[in-house]
Amino acid sequence: VHADSREYVFWEMLLNMGRTCFICVVLAGGSMIFSKDANTLVLAPIERMNAKVQRIKRDPLQAMKLGDEEYKNEQRKKRNEFRRT
Repeated sequence: VHADSREYVFWEMLLNMGRTCFICVVLAGGSMIFSKDANTLVLAPIERMNAKVQRIKRDPLQAMKLGDEEYKNEQRKKRNEFRRT
C-alpha cells in the first residue's frame, strides 16, 4: 500500500524554493547595505585624505591653508550648533 505523496512533495518543493529566494534577497540586501556603509565610513575618508596629500605634495604651503580651512569649518559648525540651542 503506497500513499501518493506527489502533491505533498510539490508543495514542499515550492516552499523550499521560496525560502531559498527569500534568503538570497535578504543576503543581497545586507550586502548592499554593508557595501554602502563601508564606502561611507572607510573609503570616502581615505579618498579625502589622499586628495589633501596630493595637494600638499604639489604645494607644501597648502598644508597651512588646509589647516586654516579645517579650523574655520570647525568654528562655523560650533557657531551653528550654538545658535540652534
